[in-house]
Amino acid sequence: MTTQKNRPCAVSSPLGEDVLLFAGMNGSDELGRLSEYRLDLLSESDSIALHDILGQPMGVRIDRPGSNPRHFHGYVTQFAHTGWRGRFATYQATLNHWLWFLTRAHNCRVFQNKTVVEIIKDVFSEYPASFDASLSNTYEALPYCVQYRETDFAFVSRLMESAGIYYFFRQDASSHTLVLADSYAAHNTLDDAGSIRYVPGGAGGTRGIECIGEWTLQGALQTHEQSAADFNFEMATNREASIPLAQAALQSSFENASAARFDYPGGFSTRAAAETVVRTRMEAIEARAQRVSGRSNVCAISPGGLFDLFDHPRADQNTHYLVTGARYAISYGGYEPAGGAAEGLLFSCTFDALDSTHAFRTPLTTPRPSIRGPQTAFVTGNTDQEIWTDQYGRVKVRFHWDRSGVSDGDSSCWVRVAQSFAGKRWGALFVPRVGQEVVVEFLDGDPDRPLVTGTVYNAGMMPPYALPDNATRTAIRSDSFKGGDTYSELRFDDKGGSEQLFLFAGRNQDNTVKNDSLESVGKDRHLSVAGNHYAKVAGDRHDTVQGAHNGKIGGTLSFDVTGDTQHKSGGNLALSAGGRIDLKAATITLEADQMLTLKVGSSTIVLAADGVSISGTTVAIVGSAMVNINGGGANSGGSAQAAAPQAPDAPTEADDGTR
Repeated sequence: MTTQKNRPCAVSSPLGEDVLLFAGMNGSDELGRLSEYRLDLLSESDSIALHDILGQPMGVRIDRPGSNPRHFHGYVTQFAHTGWRGRFATYQATLNHWLWFLTRAHNCRVFQNKTVVEIIKDVFSEYPASFDASLSNTYEALPYCVQYRETDFAFVSRLMESAGIYYFFRQDASSHTLVLADSYAAHNTLDDAGSIRYVPGGAGGTRGIECIGEWTLQGALQTHEQSAADFNFEMATNREASIPLAQAALQSSFENASAARFDYPGGFSTRAAAETVVRTRMEAIEARAQRVSGRSNVCAISPGGLFDLFDHPRADQNTHYLVTGARYAISYGGYEPAGGAAEGLLFSCTFDALDSTHAFRTPLTTPRPSIRGPQTAFVTGNTDQEIWTDQYGRVKVRFHWDRSGVSDGDSSCWVRVAQSFAGKRWGALFVPRVGQEVVVEFLDGDPDRPLVTGTVYNAGMMPPYALPDNATRTAIRSDSFKGGDTYSELRFDDKGGSEQLFLFAGRNQDNTVKNDSLESVGKDRHLSVAGNHYAKVAGDRHDTVQGAHNGKIGGTLSFDVTGDTQHKSGGNLALSAGGRIDLKAATITLEADQMLTLKVGSSTIVLAADGVSISGTTVAIVGSAMVNINGGGANSGGSAQAAAPQAPDAPTEADDGTR
């Protein structure tokens, strides 16, 4: 059996030590990007089953004379039997690091009050992940962060890009580890290659002296200034205070590099966060302004490693560099000699590097998901809470795509609710209640920025009236809080011939008018009060009844008049009492134009214009001191004053809609 022992290269897999033999590899690594290695393999077996190798770990060893071997490691994500070469079956395998598995998972979920690093760790925990967070910066917690219809890889990639975090891999014979980085503190010098000589044309694929044979310095005009703004409604005492804005500039050495870039929304809520975001974006631009690329046979070259270049004829190039990307071409023909001589190991790589005086940042290339249209969601709240809101009238919601199972006060961030109009302590206010289905839109399509714009009915919450039978009705109906079996309602019915404005208060109704209140009724007005009726008029009261005024009082009628009382009847005035009638005054004058009669039983006193008649069974005149009867002359009293009530003022007609 052919063996890889004592050969300069080898492949290891769960199939067995020498089931697969290394024949060649093309691959690439890059900071902040997925790696991929495409292997050409030989085997004395032509019956390797795909399911035995797909998803399994595989490693590649490349020996370095006098140094530690270089290792590549990953999982087999593609495998193919491609034919035969002499006595060997040929296979091709694609290796990816464990991070590649995140490209296969597609999800929608919510993270709250976690930093970018904590969110990334949560996602990584779902995979066979080995990683090291070698970070120098601190990161603020994000109140609300949504993964929406995107792969786990796209989600963590855009989070890292926006935060200025990137990654690379450290690999050994049996594993690989992802390293999260945000500064040069996370990087080490290349293994046994901390200093590399520049030898023009000397970096062929042969395993001779390790050097860099090609070196290209290149620059490109970039945006020289970056600024961004965003809106924070909690700071919105005025427009200027509500818009945190930051700006950063790149000191360009190129002439005419005067292009400025402004972005909105910037994805921040405070000025301090704005400065961090803009600085990170500017560093990503600066990292692309000037870079180097080269070709080398140094097997240790790997993204994330540091090295010093020496012996370059341009002195300014002999400095410290960070490898940012590498492409490898490796071949080995030692199993099937061609022309009688076996080919040795050929290794060549091209690479990109960055002067270590500049920070590295991954470009912001991963698109943010965008929600183009509205969605609906259910309002949530803490247990046993029917209304769950804050000082801004915001609510919590749970979207239909949220599989977390959380339907309480922690299901989402506080979501603002659009009202028909809103001002400074004035406007409309409708707070959606727990269990209602609401319409949610997203500012700039950003899933992290939901806004409730309305509510809708569903099978569990039907309209207040049966439809379409009552389709002519337009109404606002409330619902009593915490189990009260009542409601209040304002309703308009536009049914022809039965038009109605209906107002119903489930308990109390308070009306306050600071100036005039006008009411006009075209026909009848009915008022029914089940309890007491109280009225208070600080000024005058004017009542005009053009027809009859009929009243019935089941109890006592009581009037207390501070001034005069004037009562005038154009016809007869009848006063009847089942008991006594008492009149008491300093002076009482009774005057009749024709006759005044006082009658008790059969006794009468009749005062007529021509005399007085007293009639009774017995008439007694008693004077305790004196009785005078004068038949000679008239002793006339004063006349009674006629009633003169003041006419009431006419009411002002209410606006009938024609004004």
